[in-house]
Amino acid sequence: MKENKRVEIINAAATVFSRDGFHGAKMENIAKGANVGKGTIYGYFDSKEELFKEMIRHTMNEYKDGMEKVLKIERSIKEKMIGLFKYHGGFLNKHVDIAKVVMSEQEVLPREMKKEMIEDNIGLFKIIEGMLKEGIEKGELRDDLDIELASLCIIGSISQFYGKRIFFDRKSCDDIYPEPMVDMILQGLK
Repeated sequence: MKENKRVEIINAAATVFSRDGFHGAKMENIAKGANVGKGTIYGYFDSKEELFKEMIRHTMNEYKDGMEKVLKIERSIKEKMIGLFKYHGGFLNKHVDIAKVVMSEQEVLPREMKKEMIEDNIGLFKIIEGMLKEGIEKGELRDDLDIELASLCIIGSISQFYGKRIFFDRKSCDDIYPEPMVDMILQGLK
């Protein structure tokens, strides 16, 4: 129950931070969005800064956990990549408010938070590298594949592919089909 309330506060914070920016966001508005009193927020978070950082941490952990779940399913490399692309699109669509906040409020993030985000991203690369190693072992990918470079290509492609379509083209993730992009990437990996 307590964790659910914490998540509700984080979700309300994402909406308020996205709409008003970090500096314009008021704890009263976050409390109202979460249907709690302002004091309740301070029972979970010491400050607006801590809430902002926890919002990012929570989102990164949710993304990583979902990504791992998608890749654990026994499927071909192509099916895993399509699943990964679709997961990313759905996640971005669901958390578009948080993505906007993180992109627009970089100056608010303390150095240690930026370092933590970099470490989280390195963890995501490791997950992709694991998928690629498995693809090599199964004979689905070429033996001489540069796994690090391939991971960079996949993560960059996922990010740009969905970022453009969701942020700029204003498409719903349900209307985005990653198969042609996955096929193009796989041509280079095979």
